[in-house]
Amino acid sequence: MRSRFRRSHRQPPGLDITAFLNLMVILVPFLLITAVFNQVNILEMNLPKQQAGESPADEKPPEFQLEIILRPDKLVVGDRPGRVLKTIPLKSGEEGYDLEALQALLRELKARFPDETAATLLLEP
Repeated sequence: MRSRFRRSHRQPPGLDITAFLNLMVILVPFLLITAVFNQVNILEMNLPKQQAGESPADEKPPEFQLEIILRPDKLVVGDRPGRVLKTIPLKSGEEGYDLEALQALLRELKARFPDETAATLLLEP
């Protein structure tokens, strides 16, 4: 009688995930390759403000924004709207920029624009 009440001790069948793994092996690289990675660039624009009833002819010139560009062969000092104020070549005979000429020019510009405190320094490789 004992054999009639005996239960079989079988293991439940395992979960077969082979098909799922095959799908992931194909799907994950495909999604990574086709994904578009965007880079957000912020461009600051200094647009002139125009009041209602004010014509473009009445505009004052844009503010002075000092810009110093260090190039391998010269220094270029300019204003942000694109005006080149002065080009200072390298010192002759020795390596280095002519910092005395740059200092004299900056003193002259400070005398003309005493409230200006900022300068943009641009470097070339």
